[in-house]
Amino acid sequence: MGRFTEERQFNLLFRTFVGAVQDDAAVAYLRPETAQGMFVNFDNVL
Repeated sequence: MGRFTEERQFNLLFRTFVGAVQDDAAVAYLRPETAQGMFVNFDNVL
């Protein structure tokens, strides 16, 4: 208890695809502050 894990590299960008097709040409990355709106408004969508 109280032990730390080894250090790891994190990618804070949110990976998504632009358009209807999921291929490598359509990959886009959103900054965390621009991606948070979809989580905040989730109850409004339902």
